[in-house]
Amino acid sequence: MFAGLEVGLWFIVLALGLILPVLVVIWLRRLPHNVRPAPESASFVSPNSSHPNEAVLIVQSGGRVEHVNNLAREWFGLREEESPELERLIRRARPAEDLLNLCAHQGQKRLSIGGRLVEATSYQVPGPYALMLITMRSVELSTGANKGVTDSSLLEIISDFGKNVSASLNLEDTLYAILLNVSHLIPADLLEVKLWDPDLQVFIPYTMEATGSSRVVRATHSQFGELTNVLKAQRKPLLIPDTRVPDASLPELMDSSPVQSYLGLPLIADDEIVGTLEIGHLSAGVLGRHDHDMLQLISPQAAYSVRNALLYASEQKHAQELSGLANLAQTFGAVQDYTNLYGRLVETIAPLFSVEVLGFLLY
Repeated sequence: MFAGLEVGLWFIVLALGLILPVLVVIWLRRLPHNVRPAPESASFVSPNSSHPNEAVLIVQSGGRVEHVNNLAREWFGLREEESPELERLIRRARPAEDLLNLCAHQGQKRLSIGGRLVEATSYQVPGPYALMLITMRSVELSTGANKGVTDSSLLEIISDFGKNVSASLNLEDTLYAILLNVSHLIPADLLEVKLWDPDLQVFIPYTMEATGSSRVVRATHSQFGELTNVLKAQRKPLLIPDTRVPDASLPELMDSSPVQSYLGLPLIADDEIVGTLEIGHLSAGVLGRHDHDMLQLISPQAAYSVRNALLYASEQKHAQELSGLANLAQTFGAVQDYTNLYGRLVETIAPLFSVEVLGFLLY
């Protein structure tokens, strides 16, 4: 009796062993075909391996820089062990506002990073917290004079230059547009545009503000020393790849300027010099013939834009003076209370003179 039970149990176990694999196969075949097993863990691939010619930034919402690849470190002047701070990165960018906008919103901008013209694009990275991925590619420019072709990027830069420098007749806006667009074309350690003052017979230097804001400031002194006087005397572009090399036509340059590689152009409109545009590097051999040819293409536009802005500023000042004189005449004609006469005269005359103290001395 017990032997029969053992045989029956053995047959039941054997049947179950044969039926279960069949049921499993049928169940697997009825699953949807697009179901895939989930990855064990999600990992972020470092952008260093994405493209060797792309500089990459990853910025968190709020401004914390999470990642900077090696090429971006080189462009922004960061040492290998140095922690990236967004404030420092912004100081190396022109315009600084455009880089800030890319860190906050998706978009595409053309910037100057450390004097290098780049195309920058930002992307929103999906995830539990907001991240912006900013990729930057260097824009290579070529005049194409000996190749039979013209670089479309160069044409776009020249077109943008003409549009930007003539967009406003305000003198400061014009000077800023010139400096900004030249910094897009040619990397520079030092960059100045100078205006010729015919009354004082001196050049007045202007440069972009160091903080990266969209404005120019009047420099207390020029970084180019006697190089500006040589440029004015020759009235033609001056390229000096290495100022340390002795040149009889360029006296005492080593003592008057820290620049070791120099490129300057006189800004001449209708045969009248209105200023200069000067670029310098603290290392020798950086500036060459290609940079010289590039600036030659845009210097006439810069010269006439500066001349027009100066004429506009002069007309504005002249109109203000005439308005002041008209108000002065009106003050004398309408005055009835002579006790307030001198106060009204001072208020009327004050806009006509650039002075700190103005008044009447009565005898």
